[in-house]
Amino acid sequence: MTTVIDYGSFRARLDAAKTTDARWRLLNAFQREWGLDIEDESGIGWIDDNRERLDELRDDPSSYDEDEDDDFEHVDLALEVPGALDEWWSLPFNSFVANPRFYWTHPIYPPSLEAGGGDEIDLTPGLFGTTDLRVCRFMAEYQYCNEWGYAAAHADLSDPPALVTADERWRVQARSLSEFFLLMAVVRLPRYVGWTAVPDRAAAPDPLPALGFLPWRELGGNVTVHGAPDALVYHDTADGSEQPLAVAARTREALDGVAARLGVTWKETAPPRHAT
Repeated sequence: MTTVIDYGSFRARLDAAKTTDARWRLLNAFQREWGLDIEDESGIGWIDDNRERLDELRDDPSSYDEDEDDDFEHVDLALEVPGALDEWWSLPFNSFVANPRFYWTHPIYPPSLEAGGGDEIDLTPGLFGTTDLRVCRFMAEYQYCNEWGYAAAHADLSDPPALVTADERWRVQARSLSEFFLLMAVVRLPRYVGWTAVPDRAAAPDPLPALGFLPWRELGGNVTVHGAPDALVYHDTADGSEQPLAVAARTREALDGVAARLGVTWKETAPPRHAT
């Protein structure tokens, strides 16, 4: 990693990625910047099987077997699966497929109208100007503390907004599914493949520009990602946050650069957990 990448200018890259394909290219570029050069077309077996079975059930709904098709119990076969979701699963550089442990989430395919955690959380009436308050869930946090989905009324869109369960409501997590998967990579990957640090005291990353995503809402957090040379700063403004500031960097030297910018010292640092 000899070339320094200033993530303080990432927002311009995100703003320039105006199409789904452009966001996939940005995702691939981001992963490569962090040392993940992935070309894996093996897929995840049960996802591929369920995609094939979904097509079969649409052609012949009477073939549904309640003992064999439990993944389809809460699937509305009349709803399309947004193209961006299927595209993400088919990307040869999909880092989730390469190593699901990077993400610590459960995929849900086909998208389900039933809450995996057992509690139904309704879409806020009028949020999207529709009376259909159902949500198609496509991913969940490991303990189902949070789930991610999209409005059933938007299932016919190729790349609809992504929603998240937060504060017992569905809220917008990303402006599109493709932006969501890019954001999820930004939140998850650098903490595995980069150097990480937490400061000795609370500090606001005001001198560092935000990347341009909506705040990441998970496990009660409200995390805005800021950029610095070769580093990302995760600022959690949620009340009672146990870790209001954390940093992931491409190099050990970049950690020290962030510390100098913010006027802090590191309480603890750790090398990459995953060798690239």
